[in-house]
Amino acid sequence: SKTSPMYSMRAEDRLGSYRFKTLPKAWLPTVKSDDDGLLSVPNVPAGFGVYLEVSGTEEFARQGLSLNSGKLEMWFESGGTYRAAIKNMKPGEIGTVTLAPARIFEGVVLLGDSGKPAANADISIWASEQEVGGSMISIFRKTDAKGRFRLNPYAGVRYGILAHPPQGSGYHPKELNDLRWDEKESKKIVIKLEQGVLAHGTVVDAETGKPLQNAAVQYIPQNDNKNIIKGIVTGWQGIQKTDAAGKFAITIFPGPGTLLVHADDRSYILQQMDSREIYAGKSGGARYYAHAFQKVNPKLNEPMQAMKIKLQPGVTVRGKIVDEAGKPIEHALMISRLKITSGSPDYRGFADEAFNGTFKIDGLREGVGYPVYFVDTKNRIGASAIISTKNPSPTIVLKPCGSAKVQFVDSKGKPLPKGKSLGLNMVITPGKYRHDFKALQRGETLADEDFYGNFTEGINGIGLNKTDKNGKMTFRALIPGATYRYISFDDDGVSTITKEFVAQSGEEFDMGKIVVDLGD
Repeated sequence: SKTSPMYSMRAEDRLGSYRFKTLPKAWLPTVKSDDDGLLSVPNVPAGFGVYLEVSGTEEFARQGLSLNSGKLEMWFESGGTYRAAIKNMKPGEIGTVTLAPARIFEGVVLLGDSGKPAANADISIWASEQEVGGSMISIFRKTDAKGRFRLNPYAGVRYGILAHPPQGSGYHPKELNDLRWDEKESKKIVIKLEQGVLAHGTVVDAETGKPLQNAAVQYIPQNDNKNIIKGIVTGWQGIQKTDAAGKFAITIFPGPGTLLVHADDRSYILQQMDSREIYAGKSGGARYYAHAFQKVNPKLNEPMQAMKIKLQPGVTVRGKIVDEAGKPIEHALMISRLKITSGSPDYRGFADEAFNGTFKIDGLREGVGYPVYFVDTKNRIGASAIISTKNPSPTIVLKPCGSAKVQFVDSKGKPLPKGKSLGLNMVITPGKYRHDFKALQRGETLADEDFYGNFTEGINGIGLNKTDKNGKMTFRALIPGATYRYISFDDDGVSTITKEFVAQSGEEFDMGKIVVDLGD
C-alpha cells in the first residue's frame, strides 16, 4: 500500500545490524509502494535478499517481509516461532504479499485504586501468530502524562500487554495475557498496578567496589510464597537496570524469593543455582546462571534495607583456532554454558562466534575447566576442548566432523513417510533430559542441552534434515567429542533417552532403528 513506508535492511547469513541512530551512506533507502501497491527496492546487490519492515499505520500492522532470502516459504507445522512473511521471486517476477490489517489497543494504566495515572511509564505489547504457545514479538512505548496508551502491535492473532510502573514507585509490573483483538473492547482497557515491597540497593565490582551500570536485576518468588498475586510479572519480563551509580529498585512480594543479577558484560563469573532451589527451596532441576543470586524474604508492610550485591570478576582466555594444516579458521561457532543472557538464566543454546582464527572467552573462574565446543559448519570441522585459566593461550585444532545415521519407524516397524523432520539434542553439561519432569520432581539435575539444529540449521544444508522414502536420515556436522542424544516420549508424555552417543571425527555412528509414534 502507498500508505505503508517500509524500512529495508541488507541481511547476510547470520550477520546484520539495524536501527542505526544515523544511517550509513550506503544504506538502502526508505521506500513506499505506488498507487497500485507496487514496491521497488533499488540498489540491492546481485545475489542478495532484503528484509523489509512495514511501519505500523492506521491501516496496517507492523510486520516484517523477507524477500529473496532463500528461506522456506512454508514452515514446519509444529513450528512455533514468530516469522516474517517470506517471498522468493525469480528474476523479472513481481511477487504478491498480503499485509495484515492494524489491530490497535488503547487504554490507561493506573496506580492501584488511587486513580492516579502511571505517567510516562514503559508499556509494551507482544503479538503471536499461534493461538496457543509459540514465540512472540513486541513493540515498546510509554504512557502519556495521564497514563494513557495507544499500541499498534506486530501482526498476530494473540496479544499481551505488559505495563511497568514508574521507576521506584513500589508498584508491580502487570501483564494482560492472551488478548484477542475486539473492535470495541480493545479500545477501553484499564490496567491497575498492584503495590508491593520495594527491594533496593547497589551492584558493585567485588574487587574494586566500583558501581556497575546497566546490570539487570530480576526477581523470582518462591512457589509457596502466599503473597503472590496472579497476573503480576516477575522474572525476565520484570527486569530493572542499575543506574550510573549502580543503584537499582525493584518491586517484590513479601515472603521468600530470589534476586538474580546479570552484569552488562560477561567479564564476571557466573554463579550457579538449581531451579528447584529458586522456585521451591529444594535441590535439583535445571542449572540457573547469574553473576549473583540474592535471597530475599521481606515482611509485609516493613521497608527493606538497602543491599550491596557484589559481582566477582573473572579471567579472560584468548586462543587460536586452526585446521589440521595449521591454517586459521575464518569463522566458527563457539558453544558453551557461558553464553547466558539475563532474559534466559537457564541454558538456551546460544552460540558465540569466532573470526580470523582467534577466540576469546570471558568470566572464567581460576582453576575451573569449562567444556567449549567449536564448529566450522562451512567446512564441517569441529573440536571439543576444556578451556581454563591454566592455559591462557590455547590452540584448538578442528578436525573433520562426525555424522550419525538412523531409520525412524512406526510402532508396527513400518518406515516413517518421507519428509518427516526429527532431531537430536546436543548436551553441553551432563544431566537428565532437560524436560524430564519426573527427574525434576525427584530432585535430579537436568542437562544443559539444546536442539542440534540450533547450531547448524539453515547453514550449508545442515540441520534441515528430513526422512527419505525409507524413513532414513543422516545427521551431519556433529562435533567430535560432543555428546548427542535422541529423546522419545510415551503416550503420557514421559521422556526417555532412546539413544546417546559421543561423536567421533570422521566416523558415522549407526543409531539403528528408532520407533516414533506419529500421534505424538
